[in-house]
Amino acid sequence: MNSALTFVLALVPGLCWLFFLTWRSRRDLPFRKTLLKVFALGMVVCIPAGYFNVTLMGALFGVVGPHPLLLLMMFLFVVGPVEEGLKFLILYSEVYTKWQIRRAEDGVLLATASALGFATFENFDYAQKLGLHVLLTRAWACALLHVGFSAIFGHYMALAKLRRYNAAACIGEGLFLAAMLHGTYDFSVSTNAQVMYPFVAATLVLYWMLRHFDWKPLSVRLVPALEDPGGTGEGLQLFRRTRFPRTKGRERTLADSAIAEMDADETQRRLDGLSQAAGLHDSAIYDKVEDLTHDPVAEVRALADEVLAAMQERLRGKR
Repeated sequence: MNSALTFVLALVPGLCWLFFLTWRSRRDLPFRKTLLKVFALGMVVCIPAGYFNVTLMGALFGVVGPHPLLLLMMFLFVVGPVEEGLKFLILYSEVYTKWQIRRAEDGVLLATASALGFATFENFDYAQKLGLHVLLTRAWACALLHVGFSAIFGHYMALAKLRRYNAAACIGEGLFLAAMLHGTYDFSVSTNAQVMYPFVAATLVLYWMLRHFDWKPLSVRLVPALEDPGGTGEGLQLFRRTRFPRTKGRERTLADSAIAEMDADETQRRLDGLSQAAGLHDSAIYDKVEDLTHDPVAEVRALADEVLAAMQERLRGKR
């Protein structure tokens, strides 16, 4: 089979999943461009991941043989960390350090794009070696499993950025969980192929929960100091002791309107929402303004920082 045709047959399902899982959720052009870039880079990092895994596993098994315990260790501490680590590096370099996260869900969406790119090239590689029939299963199962694994570190990465948890602890926990789940699946399916189906079902449930719920990391629960690492500012520490009330009536209507504007995809609407928020004393408004201090648009970040500073000054006056 022609390699170009095989690549297209592997690419089409990946793009379909990309559209279904991420494209419809965000309509702003800059975010969609980032999704495509991350998807493409996901395909690129699949190449060194495959080479490293095959080379190392071949070398070890050639010496001691494929002992079950060795196989488990390989999947848990080599294959899982290598694949999830490379997918994460894309997000760290192209997203985390470039202010591309405005909502907690954004981390999951961008991790989805990275995972789908990785799965697409992996499916192409398998189809080249084993035949096109493998795409009948891998085009959906492999893609969804990669998405579920990577959504974990994407969720934790967004929490580290938006909630200002200790970044190293938060991201480290997310990567560890993603790698361990990935390695556990690979080992399980190597001994019993039928476990793939319950894994896919469980992964879909996990993916939905990660997109809709904001979980506090276990590391933060165990070590509360990680929730407010040094250098985040006196205002944030004060805010945890003194909060604005949840407004009602007309003020609630104004607050909801400002939040809707700040949550919009258009830059000008977010700026208008921040201007509306400047005179409001509401806990939900504070949280949304704080989120926008991590907006990808510098102008929005600057205004959000200004509004947040003013709100923190008002909180100091309530002590």
